[in-house]
Amino acid sequence: SYGDVIRGNAGLKEAAVAHPVAKNLRVLTAPGEPGIGEVYSPEAIAALLTRVRAHFTYTLVDCAAGLGADVLSFAAAADRAVIVSTSDYTALRGAQSTANIFNRIGQENCSIVVNRLRPGMIREGSAANIDRAMDASGLSLLGVVPEDQGVIASGNRGTIMALDSFGPAAQAYLNIARRITGQRVRLLDRIPGRESGGKWRLSRPPEQDLPAHPPVPPRRQTHGRWPKDIFHCCCRAQTLWAGQSHKLRMLP
Repeated sequence: SYGDVIRGNAGLKEAAVAHPVAKNLRVLTAPGEPGIGEVYSPEAIAALLTRVRAHFTYTLVDCAAGLGADVLSFAAAADRAVIVSTSDYTALRGAQSTANIFNRIGQENCSIVVNRLRPGMIREGSAANIDRAMDASGLSLLGVVPEDQGVIASGNRGTIMALDSFGPAAQAYLNIARRITGQRVRLLDRIPGRESGGKWRLSRPPEQDLPAHPPVPPRRQTHGRWPKDIFHCCCRAQTLWAGQSHKLRMLP
């Protein structure tokens, strides 16, 4: 775990386990005992991320819900924070409170991803639309992920959704990654809840044409599509990678 790396019991690349499919992805788990991550000081966490940046091209820190001491330490040392929330007002107020706490510890580069969006509930007024979600949270919008059964299916199969699914959630994940790298990518069609047909339609980013099919696993990809190394440092054990390799520094 990352605790072994901090204590010096294991090297960084020794402790980070290679993904069986994405050969350029490594996963470093959290300590197995609940709460043990809180024993490490903010300075130790910051030093760990400094080492990670020196060895790996892209870093994603996946934090559990809540604001434990370990989460705050990772947030303070990260380049940016992405807060994931559903579109109900209680969750959006919680996202705003989280961002305020992050700001107080020095993390001011915060944005929001609205997850499990249901257009039908927006039309009925049971959930906030995107504009209201941004107003309620006070955060800039990084992306919207619609409700998609493919997320559960990929998790149950233990597969990488971005490589395994044709659904709207997989496309939304890839769009979010592209925005983080600086590309301008519009939202998926029907995101605000305005239906024009029976299915979601996937939009294309204005800068480039997307392939007609989802990306294939790395063993079949052409050279240069994937970065040379990706490091996935989890703030909790039992975390499943569900995205393609893009420049991610911190996603709590």
